Amino acid sequence: VTTCEIDLLFGQGWIVSMRDAGDDGTLPGSIDAARSLYERHRFEHGSSDEGFIVWALFDTIVDGYFTIAEGIDERLEMLEDLVLSERPESDANGEAFTLRRSLVTFRRAVTPLREAISTVLRREVTYFADSAITHFQDVLDHVLRVLDMIERSEEHTSELQSRGLI
Repeated sequence: VTTCEIDLLFGQGWIVSMRDAGDDGTLPGSIDAARSLYERHRFEHGSSDEGFIVWALFDTIVDGYFTIAEGIDERLEMLEDLVLSERPESDANGEAFTLRRSLVTFRRAVTPLREAISTVLRREVTYFADSAITHFQDVLDHVLRVLDMIERSEEHTSELQSRGLI
């Protein structure tokens, strides 16, 4: 799991976004995807509300989290296969450590979005249009699903460890 920080500053009628290059030195492609999503919804709803821009960015980022969660699940399955194969050359403990570290990094990236999105849903950002705010519920549902996926992966890793397999 690699991370990059995306900061949003916004007020009524303006938004500034800043992003760092990821750990691998590349900029996230989610910015272009979010811009495209915003353009489609802006015309559907007849609004250029700041809320749609923020929603499009959150939605694009969170949708990408499903790919990461599925990749972690695949690594967990590979770890389990590695452990059960009992190959002496395997480094199951090293792989388990790397996987646990990835899960912690992933959880730290996802968890703050729950509160940020809840703030919008509680209408604490008064200048987001109602039509934009309703889209945030779907993003929150996705964040909660991703957090559940992370938790299941953490439990599965702990189970392997408690059974003495790693």
